[in-house]
Amino acid sequence: MQLADADPVGSVASIAGSWTIEGNQPSTGTCGRLGASRMRVTFLDGLRPVTHPGLFFQCDVTRPVGGDPPGFDSRDASGAVVGAGCWRIRLDALDSGGAAIASGPTVDVVVPAENVDTTGCAGTDVGDHIALPDTDFLTGRVVAYTTIDGSRANEASCAERGIEEVRLVFDDLGGGRVDANGEIGVTSVSQPCSLGLIGARILSTADYTVHLEAVDAAGAVTAGPPQTFGAQGPGELCFLGGSCRGPCGNGCADRCVEEVCAPAGEADTPTIALDAL
Repeated sequence: MQLADADPVGSVASIAGSWTIEGNQPSTGTCGRLGASRMRVTFLDGLRPVTHPGLFFQCDVTRPVGGDPPGFDSRDASGAVVGAGCWRIRLDALDSGGAAIASGPTVDVVVPAENVDTTGCAGTDVGDHIALPDTDFLTGRVVAYTTIDGSRANEASCAERGIEEVRLVFDDLGGGRVDANGEIGVTSVSQPCSLGLIGARILSTADYTVHLEAVDAAGAVTAGPPQTFGAQGPGELCFLGGSCRGPCGNGCADRCVEEVCAPAGEADTPTIALDAL
């Protein structure tokens, strides 16, 4: 849904939402394990995030909405803050630098008004109040940094090898859950080869078996071997081609790399060679 030249700021609809972190209330501890400082209501113009200056919230400080779980509701203070139109919206968790590190489910809504044409808009007519779905953020992560000919995969090397897309496929969820790109409960994740990495959020208390696939323009798939990760602690980062690493805040016997502890004898950033799958 395109929001070309549209600004979500307005005075037609109020908006409310709430979040938990692996089923727990947001707090200094749970937000720290997620790596989040703030939450942001994000309006999407295609893939481009469009922000609303009044819809940023501290991760661990939320207004009560009926008591439990906590959340925000613009009716408590500012009232109607969203304009009329067709909106695609999600809740994003932001780190201390303002980067989005996790996303909730994406929803399409229509906020009607007499002077705005919403004919043909996809989405649910919400009248004058938008109720976002409850979002449960996952603290675990799995990532694959990909190389070709020994260097990080990029547009030129992917084109030379004829690889268009890379997929992260979960063969066994072990009772867990995988979230990626605003989709909840997925079993595979796809990204362009040229990004040089691919990853997902995972529930930190489950076992996962996952493998990587390289896909060419004709859809032919080359699959790598499966790798199994045992149940991790909250906030751990698992590398394909490496191990799972706990947050540096827990104390590192070895090196702190990307805010997690790198074990002795393992590269700072383990990689997977696409040309060796």
